[in-house]
Order: sequence, then C-alpha cells, then structure tokens
Amino acid sequence: TGTWQDRPDHNKFYPDIAVPLELVQQFTIAANTNQSIWADIYIPKTTAAGIYQGTVTVKENGATTYSIAVSLAVRDFTLPDYPSAPTMLYLSDENINYRYLGSAYIDQGTSDYQKSLAIINRHFQVVHRHKISLIDNYIEVNQMNEAWKERLDGNLFTSSKGYDGPGVGLGNNVYSIGTYGGWTWGENWQEDSKSDMWSNTNAWVEWFTGQAFATPTEYFLYLIDESDDYATTEQWAQWMDNNPGSGKNLMSMATVSSPTAWENNLPSLDIPTSGIAMGITNLWENATAALVQNPGKRFYYYNGARPASGTFCTEDDGVALRVNGWIQHKKKIDRWFYWESTYYDNYQGGQGQTDVFTKAQTFGGKEAGLDTEFARGEYGWNYTNGDGVLFYPGTDRTYTAQSYGVDGPLASLRLKHWRREIQDADYLALANAVNPQSTRSIVQRMIPKVLWDYGVENEEDPTYVYTDISWSTDPDAWESARKELAAIIEGNAPEKT
Repeated sequence: TGTWQDRPDHNKFYPDIAVPLELVQQFTIAANTNQSIWADIYIPKTTAAGIYQGTVTVKENGATTYSIAVSLAVRDFTLPDYPSAPTMLYLSDENINYRYLGSAYIDQGTSDYQKSLAIINRHFQVVHRHKISLIDNYIEVNQMNEAWKERLDGNLFTSSKGYDGPGVGLGNNVYSIGTYGGWTWGENWQEDSKSDMWSNTNAWVEWFTGQAFATPTEYFLYLIDESDDYATTEQWAQWMDNNPGSGKNLMSMATVSSPTAWENNLPSLDIPTSGIAMGITNLWENATAALVQNPGKRFYYYNGARPASGTFCTEDDGVALRVNGWIQHKKKIDRWFYWESTYYDNYQGGQGQTDVFTKAQTFGGKEAGLDTEFARGEYGWNYTNGDGVLFYPGTDRTYTAQSYGVDGPLASLRLKHWRREIQDADYLALANAVNPQSTRSIVQRMIPKVLWDYGVENEEDPTYVYTDISWSTDPDAWESARKELAAIIEGNAPEKT
C-alpha cells in the first residue's frame, strides 16, 4: 500500500528544545514517563588531565531520592578553537525581529535597532559555543562596522561581552555577501552592470583587507541560489575574475553541485555548493576531485539528505548530525552549509507563522482534512519537521503563551548533536596527523558509504533510491570510535570497541 502499518511514532513530538534549567527550575514528570535533561560541560584548557568524580543528586518534593555517581575523563590534549570542520548556518534578522520586537524590519539608528543587534549577537554567542558559524541576509558594506566587525574580530566572544566557552576571542570565520542572491536587491548594485559588480566587490575586499582580522575569515559573494541559469552565473563570476581592481580577489559562490558546475561550463565559479541525496559516482568523484585539488576553489556541502548523509529533521536518528562531521572529514568538504536556523514563517508551504514550541512541522504544506492517525502520519508537499529551525525564540510576541521573556535564543538539541559532529571532526584531524592509516580505517568502518557512494546510473530516473544507511545508529558505537581516536592522539594503541 505504500504506507507503514507498524510506525507507532508517526504522530509524536520529539524532544528538541533545550530550555535552560534556570528558566524552568521545577518540573513535573508524570508516572511511567521520563524526561531527558541535557547538561553542557565546558572544560577549560588549563584543566589537568585525569578522572574527575562527582554526584548527581535527584530530589523529589525537596527530599533526596537518588544520588548518582558520575565521572569525567579529561584527556591529555586540547581540541582546536578553529574547527577542523567549518560550518555556515543562516539566520534571518527579519524573523528574529518579528518574534522578539514585533516588526520584521527595524530602522537603523533607532533604539529597537540596537535591541535587534543585541538579540542577534546573542544568537552568535550561543552558536559560537557550539563551534558553528553564522551568516545572515544582505547589508551594505557601510553597515559592517556596527553590525559585524566585533563578530569577525572576535571581540563579541570575550568576557567583556559576557562570553565564555570554546573559541574565546576567535572570530566568526565566514561572511556571506548578498546571501541567496540578495546583493541584487541593493540600491547601488544592478545585477546587469559589470561596473557595479567591479565597484562593489572592490569596496567589500577593501573593507576586509583593511581589518586585518586575526581569525582567518572566508568571505565570498553569494551569486545565486538553486538556479539553472548557468550562463548568468558564469557571466557574474567572470566579471569578478576580470575585475582590474581589488575585487578580483573576492570569491564567488552559488548553490550548484560540483558535477553540474563541471558539466555546464562554470569554470569561473569558485565555490560550487553541493547538495545530494544520490549521485552518479564517477561523475561526482571526478568533478569533486578536480575542485578539491584546485587551491583557488572551495568545496562546500549544502543541507543533508538520506541516504547520502544525516539530516537536520527532528525525527532523524540522534547520531544523524554526528555522522556529517565524519563525512566532512572523509570527503574533504571545506564547509558545511545549512540553509536556515530561524525559519519561523513557513511562507513557502503557505502555512505562515509557526508556533515552533507546539508544532513539529516547520516547512512545506499539509494535506487538508488529514487524518493524523493514518499510518503515514502527517504529510504533504515538502512536509518536514524541524527543517530550518535550530534556534527557538526566547521571547515570542506572536505566541505569547510560549514566551520565556528572554532576549536571546533557546538552543535545540540538534545544535548539540551538530557540535558533537564538529568535535568528532577535530578528533579525526588530530588523530590523522598522528596515524593516518589507523584513522582512515576507523572512518571507513564507521561510514563505509556516504554521499555519491550511493551510485545511480541516472539521477533523474529514478529520482529516489531505496537503500539502508551505511552507518550505525547506536550512540555507543560512536562514543567507542571517539575513544579510539583519542587513544591515537595520545600515542596509545587504539582502544577496543
């Protein structure tokens, strides 16, 4: 029948909102149910290696009912502040402003504009603790000093700004100019004008080179998004390459796969950004190898789709995002790009504003009059749970019953899982520097087949692949693999799994 008859969780909510315990200090757990609690532990670099002991005390109605012994093993090495698997996560200033301040568009120079900057900066600080880098929508270069400079020079991530955690003083490490092609909306930038392209790219390069940021910052012009107008894309990229001024040094980026760029004659495009659920293996191998081996190019990956990779959906396995860090290491992906983190207005699905605290669906449409007890659960055009929402609004003027009155975001568990991925990639990089052969063996065991390894003869026929994923969904297997990598880094024989 094409439906699942044994899918008991088809209409259930999945825990994802990591509300700080400071905001909910008491809560009730009904009989015969359980409640997960996530604890972030930041280990300062100065902490000596060794085993640290502690106790978790559980109280019910003020009385201690359980005392649980816990131990923390601190290894004799430090993960790098600059991530070995760089990322790029979009957030929408408009969606944040609408939920926190009641208006999507805030005039520069107003008190609400300053409030908006402060709230958005807290998003940057939260995600910086997860070793993830943010990008936003288009602003003019003359606004950079006020809005972006302290994010890129690292000042936002210092104790004077209330920050502590990984990457103190480290900058955001990436900036997207005109995200999703937004540069074409600029008053001083006409998309059909080569002279505008030259003057504006000159201005951006001169701004960046004038800063001398201590943190290496990858910046580029986001030419166009998910477009098959390859001739225009190549023309813009050629204009940039032929610029007689400093703008010649600005990289060009578009969300187009590396084989598509290869086949459709886009030699001037510097950063083809690929998304894939399946692919023609040899075509992808050849196109991507040529890209990776070219020092003037970059290989970015876009979003995630099974069976090629883990996804960002709330109902995917808990290890899904952890898998992606290993993929990024194995396939030499320079940066992993996820399309949105604050998609609170599901306009593409015709659904409008979403109460993200009570509604699982965040993207796509839903069939009218749907019986949610049907074996397939809720479904519809591009129906997706959690897509585009990795931050939950700490203040919500649209759904006030869900508002915590906090001028900053609540993290999702998927951010935590993504951080584990990035940490794993750091372990992989450190272990690979010590023993490449053993590290490759562990990688091959954990993710034997990913991305275009799931080969098809024609990507258009069929447009889908029925196959299982190649990796384990057992979290203990991933923890064991991390221990093996740690043993390699410390110069010991790999631990048995």
